[in-house]
Amino acid sequence: MLSERQYAYRARAKYAKLISTLKEHRKEPMVLMNARRWEEIKYSSVPGTCLKLYSPAFAKHDPQRFADFLTNAQRKAGTAKSGSLQPHELMRTATVGSAPRRTVAESQWKSMIREVKKHAKFRSCIAVCDTSSAMMSTSAMDVPGRRSRPKSVRPSTPGRFEHAPAARGPLRCRDI
Repeated sequence: MLSERQYAYRARAKYAKLISTLKEHRKEPMVLMNARRWEEIKYSSVPGTCLKLYSPAFAKHDPQRFADFLTNAQRKAGTAKSGSLQPHELMRTATVGSAPRRTVAESQWKSMIREVKKHAKFRSCIAVCDTSSAMMSTSAMDVPGRRSRPKSVRPSTPGRFEHAPAARGPLRCRDI
């Protein structure tokens, strides 16, 4: 008879094997990257966070296909997935990231704007963002051991750029 510990170990091992088979079948980017099968990666189906994090690796190991993807993504007004990325994350990447990351962030931003315009029902609204010195506090987001502590103003600033173009009527593209 197996102890609870042995059973848990075997169950985890079986689960890991099942998941790795499923990931291989789904052609997930991390599996393909680890196997050095760069030519099999479909960049249009890569999740937004993965695209943001690994764009330098894509540019290094599969330069032609990744450059083609970026060109198409920019031409088609943002076909790069933005998924769970927040506007302030994209803005930070676009301003301080490497060249491939900036290009990806720009395409993801366009994709995010397109999605907001498609689903939002802003009629008469105006984007408001407080950038006063009170918003420069870091106390709410202090994390020990972190080199760059984000300011409270960073998450609020891109929100106005995201929502202002989606508004309709006389207040379209207006912000305070």
